[in-house]
Amino acid sequence: MISVGVVLALIAYTEERAVGTEFFNAVSHSYYYGVSASGEGIGSILPFPGMFAIVISANPIIVVLCAVSFLLASLQITCNCYIGMTRVMVGMSLDRTLPSFVSKISPRFRSPAVAHWLYWAFSIPVILGYNYWGQWYQLTLGVTFACGYVFIFSTLAAALLPFRAKPLYDASPGAKYTIGGFPLVSVFGFIGFAFGITAVILFLWRLEYGLRGTVPYLVVGGVFLVCVVWYWINRAYNKSKGIDVNYAFLEVPPE
Repeated sequence: MISVGVVLALIAYTEERAVGTEFFNAVSHSYYYGVSASGEGIGSILPFPGMFAIVISANPIIVVLCAVSFLLASLQITCNCYIGMTRVMVGMSLDRTLPSFVSKISPRFRSPAVAHWLYWAFSIPVILGYNYWGQWYQLTLGVTFACGYVFIFSTLAAALLPFRAKPLYDASPGAKYTIGGFPLVSVFGFIGFAFGITAVILFLWRLEYGLRGTVPYLVVGGVFLVCVVWYWINRAYNKSKGIDVNYAFLEVPPE
């Protein structure tokens, strides 16, 4: 993780030194809104450094390497989206905030196949929206903001874990890692929280990042509200059956 972070930081630094922030802001604006700085319509060019390298370079080796890199990136997206989010679905199922069949493990594939199939089915309308509805991407511009506040809550939860769930934390292998007697997970958690909340504030404040108008905010807020309501409904339903889902957060998840 550290090596990947260092490489990404070096790439970002190199790109910044090569073309500057204003260029990336301008090309991102042109891509999202389909206009140039002069207001004229232009073709859509993905604002990715690899795409720029293909456009400006006549070297076939660079073109092939960038093309292969795009193909390999699909594996990374699969790991982030499908594996990561289906793992969340399994966790929610074990916490009884999703039906129990969602966490069912396939004896053949030794994985939560039901969760994978459900996530795939729900992704189809999203894929169709991106391919056949020109305004769809404007509705989903808030996804960056949504990812941001997820990281904020996650890092804050990690930072507070040694204090809010001390017995659970003390029983974990990570409890032995400290800095001056202070839990290491709390140090990195508070650092991540500070950087995360700064990025989210800038994203809301700087209009050139793309989140303009009320629709993206309504979409993000609506999804968040629906999830909160869903959780409380399931919490109340399970409690009426004598099951308190709060106890699920007092132990290490079995999965």
